Amino acid sequence: MKYLSIILTLLVASATLYSAADMCSLCLEPIWRYLDESEKHFADRWVLVGGITFKKKCIEPIKISKIHLRWHGEPLEELHASLYTNNSDDAFLPIEANLVCDGKWNKVKQKLILHFQKPYKIGLETTFYLVLTVPDKLEPLLRQGSFSIEPQCLPEPLRQASAHASLSLAAINTPSSIIH
Repeated sequence: MKYLSIILTLLVASATLYSAADMCSLCLEPIWRYLDESEKHFADRWVLVGGITFKKKCIEPIKISKIHLRWHGEPLEELHASLYTNNSDDAFLPIEANLVCDGKWNKVKQKLILHFQKPYKIGLETTFYLVLTVPDKLEPLLRQGSFSIEPQCLPEPLRQASAHASLSLAAINTPSSIIH
C-alpha cells in the first residue's frame, strides 16, 4: 500500500507539471483544392483553402464557439466562406450535414468571423475545413496573402497553447504552421 501511495503521488506530481498549453495543440494546414473542378457557379469556384486541427490531451471538455481569421494581404471588399467539419473517416465533403457555420466578412477590420451555430465540443483531434467561394478576379489576391487566427477568440486552453506562436494559413502551398 505504501508503494501504491508513492506511485499515485508521483503521477499527480507529474501531471501538475503540464500546463493547459502542454495539453493542447493547434495545426493549420494550407490546402487550396478546387471542390467543383468540373464546373463554376456564376464565375465563382469553391475552394478548400485549409484545415484547422485542434488536438487535446486532457480529459476536461473544451468547447469552441467562434474562430476569427484576420486577413494579411491586399484589402478585400468582400469574402464568402463556410466552415465545415468531417464526422466520419470518409474524405471531406462540403455537404450540409458537415456545415458548422457560414462566415461573415468584416471589410473594415479585414477579418473573417466564424460564429458557430452552437458550441462545438473539441475531441482528441478535431479538424475544421475552411471553404471559400472565390471569384476569378479574387483568386490572385488570395494566393498572395494569408489568414491568421486571433487567439483571443479561442477557449482558454487553446489560447494558452497559441500564446507564443504565429498561426498563419497561407492560400499558397507552404508548409503547415504547427504549434504544440
